[in-house]
Amino acid sequence: MLNKYLSTYVLNLFSSLKISFYNFDMIPELLDCHCSFISVFENDEWNLKPGGRYFFTRNMSCLVAFAIGEKYTVGNGFHVIAAHTDSPCLKLKPKSASSKSNYLMVNVQTYGGGLWHTWFDRDLSVAGRVIVRSGDGSFLHKLVKVKRPLLRVPTLAIHLDRNVNKDGFKPNLETHLNPLLATKHDESSSESKDKSSSKDYHHPLLMQILSDELGCEVDDIASIELNICDTQPSCLGGANDEFIFSGRLDNLASSFCALRALVDSSGSKDLSDEHAIRMVALFDNEEEQNMYILAHSDCHYCICYSNVNKDGFKPNLETHLNPLLATKHDESSSESKDKSSSKDYHHPLLMQILSDELGCEVDDIASIELNICDTQPSCLGGANDEFIFSGRLDNLASSFCALRALVDSSGSKDLSDEHAIRMVALFDNEEVGSDSIQGAGAPTMFQAMRRIIDCLANSYVREGMFERAIRQSFLVSADMAHGVHPNFMDKHEEHHRPELHKGLVIKHNANQRYATSGITAFLFKEVAKIHNLPTQDFVVRNDMGCGSTIGPILASGIGIRTVDCGIPQLSMHSVREVCGKEDVDLAYKHFKAFYQTFSSVDKKLNVD
Repeated sequence: MLNKYLSTYVLNLFSSLKISFYNFDMIPELLDCHCSFISVFENDEWNLKPGGRYFFTRNMSCLVAFAIGEKYTVGNGFHVIAAHTDSPCLKLKPKSASSKSNYLMVNVQTYGGGLWHTWFDRDLSVAGRVIVRSGDGSFLHKLVKVKRPLLRVPTLAIHLDRNVNKDGFKPNLETHLNPLLATKHDESSSESKDKSSSKDYHHPLLMQILSDELGCEVDDIASIELNICDTQPSCLGGANDEFIFSGRLDNLASSFCALRALVDSSGSKDLSDEHAIRMVALFDNEEEQNMYILAHSDCHYCICYSNVNKDGFKPNLETHLNPLLATKHDESSSESKDKSSSKDYHHPLLMQILSDELGCEVDDIASIELNICDTQPSCLGGANDEFIFSGRLDNLASSFCALRALVDSSGSKDLSDEHAIRMVALFDNEEVGSDSIQGAGAPTMFQAMRRIIDCLANSYVREGMFERAIRQSFLVSADMAHGVHPNFMDKHEEHHRPELHKGLVIKHNANQRYATSGITAFLFKEVAKIHNLPTQDFVVRNDMGCGSTIGPILASGIGIRTVDCGIPQLSMHSVREVCGKEDVDLAYKHFKAFYQTFSSVDKKLNVD
């Protein structure tokens, strides 16, 4: 059973790791729990020795960590657990700023095969990395994570889509999935209806408010003549404070200018040589008498041009609803196409939030790479606290168990009698095919294995050292598995329905969508039997397609024996997934047993 301390540690870890980059921000902590792993770099010369523990990262989203047995000799094998670090998510587009219907929106693109409907009505935020300019002209790589709910993708109300429960929720991923960032705060207006004459009754509450304002009794009010007015003060607006937002500009503005002009031109000195009479005349009721008189053609549309009160206000939402931001100044045109800063492609409000998080100026942000993430922390759930509810269980759970198992089996005592090299390889971009420099399709692990052998060989060179090592190696491909869903049991093959709390699932597929063979499954199960750990088997139904993992990619690319396995879970690829707390513990124990036991198990079966 996962103990209380480890449960808390796992939940805090899963809550913190919103994106692949953050996985590797915490790698030193994970690798330094009980024994020191030394950081090496791919572009440096390596100096390795038996008994040593090392790791390197690539792109801050791919990791290779390894511990060399004290009794390792050149040509011995690698015992590897490989997993992936990425999960389906929404990523900001290179130009993310957009505005619709008075909302500031963020343009996103889908990453991987997510259950995108689960991202609606969630409290979302952003996390990722930023390239920041430093004072000396160089650039810094920084991680950023906004913890507060910053974004939301709202669903359409049932009243506006009556058939959604019958026809299914089928959002358009281009037009319906863009989150809200903020509203544009335009001048609000109060709508008043025609008031009845003063002889009619008024609400007692209103009359009481008026009497309180006047300092009299309600019964002393014989007649009222009231207008509805907006309470919002007049203010400057627009990006450059160049607009006046106010009620009754028509025609307070003209009245003020006329009266102020008269006052400022009517001093004794101004009038001393005046032969005429200077006058201002301000009249009431112009709006009623001149309702349908047309103004000259170069003024803006107003009430005198339209029949809006009679026909109704019917704006064209495409052409009439675009808000003003500012007037266009040639020297600072926003349409320049040669901008180099990220601030020109993303909402200034978002950029300011990022700069506040990073403690830098907006102008110092040179580039951003952000994912949308859920803000809800991971937690235990169920009546018995037996479930883990979390985002990104696929494949954080496997990555954590693999790395923790390596750390906990790589102390000096553990390595003192080890003849092999224990390794963890965590790759990015599995959800989109693994074809990237940080994905399993790149020769990262192959190159690392060769460099390790070359480094340990020193001047000792024998024919086929590397090839012999590969043939003696074994890879565990760890990716989450589909637990049987009680409401959809028919989606599983009748005799292969993995359950939660029943141990790691070994995945089989005759068409090699999984890399498991009869031999590799047997060896991995033997490790479990020695340590009294349960295992389960999974095959997909013949009438359904089968997903895949990095297992076949690494097995065929390197030529290494491989078994595909995973922790059973529900809601795979949802924004919020479910697995059993017990299964995380069982996976960790199985992986640790693999490192500690596989050398002896492998000797018991000799197959070409």
